[in-house]
Amino acid sequence: MGNRLSLRERFEAKVTGGEPSECWPIRGYSQRSGHRQFWLNGAMRHAHRVAYELYVDPIPEGLCVLHRCDNPPCVNPAHLFLGTVADNNADRDAKGRGKVPPPGSGGRKRGVIKHGTLTGYVKHKCRCPDCFRANSEYRARARRRAS
Repeated sequence: MGNRLSLRERFEAKVTGGEPSECWPIRGYSQRSGHRQFWLNGAMRHAHRVAYELYVDPIPEGLCVLHRCDNPPCVNPAHLFLGTVADNNADRDAKGRGKVPPPGSGGRKRGVIKHGTLTGYVKHKCRCPDCFRANSEYRARARRRAS
């Protein structure tokens, strides 16, 4: 059992990079947000939170660990700082992340609405008479098939 790695050794074995000013991305399970996971005490934990606790201090209850570098896989303690959920949201907004483009701005294209189709009613939330009729006809056919 003398071959067991310490928590710090296991953690650092997954980290790439090392210059104090650079990002230190960590390899591991990735979430959709880009944050990496690290196995600790029988559970998956956010790697940047583990890094903060390893290299800086324990994280007080209710606080978030934020990235100065805006790079989710980064675990460089010089790039991490504590904040509230409100601080995290303000940081996100200030950096332009997480915003849904307004309708008609060109973002998240849905394509042209084909009126008189079920797709127009369901996916595009169009409530014109043609799309409403298409939805009603579809539902009537589905009821007939079910009976």
